[in-house]
Amino acid sequence: MKIKFLALLAVATMLQACSGSGGSNNSVSEPKEVHGIQPDKVAEYVERFKTLNAQIKLILDGKESAVEFLDMDDEDKQVYVKFNQGVLIFGFDMDKEQPIASDFTIFKGDTSDIEALLKKPSQVLLHKEMTLTRSGDNFEFDGMLEDKDTTGLFPVKFVLNESLFGAGNASFELSKNKQSVLVSGALGTSSYVKLKQLLDNNPSLKTLVLVNVEGSVNDDINMHTGRLVRNAQMTTEIRDGGEAYSGGVDLFAAGYRRVYHDGAKLGVHSWCCKDGKDAGQLSKTDPAHGAQLTFFREMLGKTLGPDFYFYTIQAAPAAGIHVMTKSEVDKYLLVGQ
Repeated sequence: MKIKFLALLAVATMLQACSGSGGSNNSVSEPKEVHGIQPDKVAEYVERFKTLNAQIKLILDGKESAVEFLDMDDEDKQVYVKFNQGVLIFGFDMDKEQPIASDFTIFKGDTSDIEALLKKPSQVLLHKEMTLTRSGDNFEFDGMLEDKDTTGLFPVKFVLNESLFGAGNASFELSKNKQSVLVSGALGTSSYVKLKQLLDNNPSLKTLVLVNVEGSVNDDINMHTGRLVRNAQMTTEIRDGGEAYSGGVDLFAAGYRRVYHDGAKLGVHSWCCKDGKDAGQLSKTDPAHGAQLTFFREMLGKTLGPDFYFYTIQAAPAAGIHVMTKSEVDKYLLVGQ
C-alpha cells in the first residue's frame, strides 16, 4: 500500500500548524540558516510528540491495541490505520481539520498482507453508533460497531491526535553485529526517535542501509534525522534492489560517506505546495526553499547542495517521481567520495 504523501502532508500541516520554511536564497554568499524546526527546539518537539503519541490507542471489545498509520485516501476522505487484529478505516474532513464520526469500519485479519486483508477479511465491523468528541489535543471516537454477518455488537474507543499523521511507520532493524541498521517504510518523527535511541545505545553503529523507503511524512524532522546521521559520521548505503524516494533520498544524502549499488533506485521530485504551486514552479529566490537549501548546503556543500536541491524539484512534479540515473547519482551524491 503506497502512502499518498501530498494528502498526508496537508493533514499533518493543518493539525500540527508547523512553521514553514523561509528567508534564504542561493545568490547570497553566506545565507542565513533556515529551519522548519529550530535545532535548539528539536528535543522539545520530540518530547511533545512522544507525549501525544503515547495517548493514541484503540480499545476494541475491551482489548487495547497500539496503532500505526498506514495510508490516506484524499478522494474518499479516509485514513487507514493498522492494529494487531486488523485495519481501522475512519473518515477525515480536511476542510474542517477533524475526523468524521459517521465513518468508522474495522477489517479484521492477518496484517502481514494488508491488501489481501482488505479484499478478504476474516470479520468486518461496521459503524453502528458513534460519538466524536475533542478534548485538548485529542479526538475520541466512542461507540458501537456491528458485525457485518452476525449483527453482533462490539464496543470501541479510539483516541487520536496530530502525532498519528507525522509519526511515519519506518522500521529500523539492527544487524546482529550492531554495526548497521536496515530502514524500510515511511520516515517521520518516530524515525528520529528510533535512530537517536539506536545511536545512543550502540556506539559501533556506523552504516544506515536504505531498503525500501517510501519517503517522509514530516520533512521538518526528517532533515534533523539526517543531521543525526551526519553528526554520527554514518555511511548511508542503498543496495541492488533497494529503493528510496523523496525524503529517503534526503536521508541518503546525509551520509558522511554514501554507497550506491547498481540496481538501486533513488527517486526525487518536487514538494508541494506554496500558494497552490509545486516548489519547482517557484522562483529560485523564493523564501520557501530556505530550509531545504540549508540542509543540502550542510550535506553536499555550498555549491553542490543548492544545485542538487533545484535539480530534484525540477526533475518531477510533486505528484510524480524521477528515478535518478547512475550519471545523476555520480554527479550529485557520490562526487568527492
